[in-house]
Amino acid sequence: MKRKFYTTLIALLLIIGLSTPVYAQMPSQLWVNLYFKSVRLLGEANENIKKLEAEIRENQNAISRAENIINLARQRTDAKAKEAERIAQEALMKAKEALRRNETSLAEWKLKRTRAQNALAAIQNMNRSTFDSKVKGFVSDHSGRVEILKANGNTEYLDGNSSGLLESGDSIITYGNGTAQVQFLDGRANSTLAPDTQITIKKDEPAEQILGLLKGRIYTAVDKIDDFTKKMKEEYQRYREDLKTIGEYLKDEDLRKQTNRQLSIEIDICRPLKKKITALNVIVTEDCVITPIAVAGIRGTKFVLENTEEGNGELYVIEGVVDVTTPDGKTFIVSGGYKTTFREGRFSEVQRFGNIDKWWER
Repeated sequence: MKRKFYTTLIALLLIIGLSTPVYAQMPSQLWVNLYFKSVRLLGEANENIKKLEAEIRENQNAISRAENIINLARQRTDAKAKEAERIAQEALMKAKEALRRNETSLAEWKLKRTRAQNALAAIQNMNRSTFDSKVKGFVSDHSGRVEILKANGNTEYLDGNSSGLLESGDSIITYGNGTAQVQFLDGRANSTLAPDTQITIKKDEPAEQILGLLKGRIYTAVDKIDDFTKKMKEEYQRYREDLKTIGEYLKDEDLRKQTNRQLSIEIDICRPLKKKITALNVIVTEDCVITPIAVAGIRGTKFVLENTEEGNGELYVIEGVVDVTTPDGKTFIVSGGYKTTFREGRFSEVQRFGNIDKWWER
């Protein structure tokens, strides 16, 4: 017998308030942002690889020196030789541990360099119209097991061969201790996915990008438009010559042109359907019941969303203001430093929170 499920849908709507007009010929901010991000990652990777390779050579020299001292000390039987051997043994252990750590870090940075190279190659080899029509996000970094479930059902494993580019309908899934850094909304929204999290790019239109969080927790920071524009200008000046080598993609005046875009994050909570439910503002389908709960915020908002598949979760607003609209049409405000808890779509009173576990910084 086919098992039925119902889904409680919680929509988190981030409305980015902009006053500048939409320009039909405006180049893709996401393309430029991903180019800058990839170049920064590549430069950072090369710098760290060079540093780690030098440290590894020093570790190897330290190991060789310690082993020589131990061998010489063992040829003697006096107390000074025994003490020299003991000190050398300690130095040998420390050097081997340092070598192990540095070799692990070197492998990680080489993988990051490969990812950055693949991303650069992908965005440079893809023409502008194809990129703008297909690419809607970017996995800029990750650790552990992370996969992209493509809209066509294929699975892309995030390893050295993956570009990390995301299209509409793609899902990013973290497993076990896996984490991911993902850029949405033309690069203005940066999300950190905790372990055991799944998020989907449901829709991307000129006026709105909609994401769906099936399970887990995410930290999202949406840049203030003025800060984002300033950052883009600075990056463009820094990499102006590089951009010219791949075509006149972005002009100075284009940096001042922004599109009106809003970001929606919907949290989809699924569990077995025990009985048919019919209620106000509930959409009943054959397998799912969807209850929309909208949460809206404007400009530079930082927040954390958590949920379980049982329909329980919390919204922490770290900075900015978020407006929460419940299914019955009521709206309340959650300001920075406050949180609200929801249980199967029902929100608690807003309350101040103290220290918060900043897992996304680890």
